Amino acid sequence: MNRFTLIFTFLIFSLSSFSQPFSKKEQAIVNTIKQETDSWWQRDYAKWSDTWVHKDYVSWSGTTNFMRLDHQGWNEVNAFVKESFEKYPDPNQSTVERKNWSFRIYKNGAWVCFTQESEAITREIRILEKKRGQWKIVHVGWINESSYEEAASDSGNE
Repeated sequence: MNRFTLIFTFLIFSLSSFSQPFSKKEQAIVNTIKQETDSWWQRDYAKWSDTWVHKDYVSWSGTTNFMRLDHQGWNEVNAFVKESFEKYPDPNQSTVERKNWSFRIYKNGAWVCFTQESEAITREIRILEKKRGQWKIVHVGWINESSYEEAASDSGNE
């Protein structure tokens, strides 16, 4: 094998390994998280709802430097989302990038943490359960890190 072929083969295998950073289980979880976020931004209630467990123990919480949300139970989370979709019906075209993934996967449960960048930089947590072979969300949690950075820089300019 000549040197060019060897280098070319090495590069192909190296690049293919970068395009598959997740295990099969991790990728299934990432797909659920992606569907939940994409359907939220697109205001597609049916697809968004399909990513969640519909039980009293689910929750959604988040905070910025100026607000906090905390919704407990499917009825409350669901009502919040329906109200948000009615109040802001236009899809959001923001691109979403995620990095710094951390997974803890159990037989029928998973804890996932990552950084998400779109209109803001947030540190996100998802807790998921496997129901009938599909990963479903039971908790969304986030902290809008960029809002605290903005508040700190604004207070320094006074």
